[in-house]
Amino acid sequence: MRCLIWFVVTLQSDVEKLEGLPVAPFMDREKVTKPSSQIGFIKFVLLPLFEALGTLYPVIQVSDPQTVFFSIYTGL
Repeated sequence: MRCLIWFVVTLQSDVEKLEGLPVAPFMDREKVTKPSSQIGFIKFVLLPLFEALGTLYPVIQVSDPQTVFFSIYTGL
């Protein structure tokens, strides 16, 4: 399954480039690295998700240590 997903993503960005279409930033295999995609996923998906869940369920909250560790990770 992992190979299929990689192939589809790679093929999609290549086809978009060939047709002169803009390539989504997270789909361009020439610009995306594993660390940058992980940082983007944490920053734009996980942290907002847990912040929203924290408003619904106060037990779930993004704590200061989590944001500190994230800032350290992004600085690597």
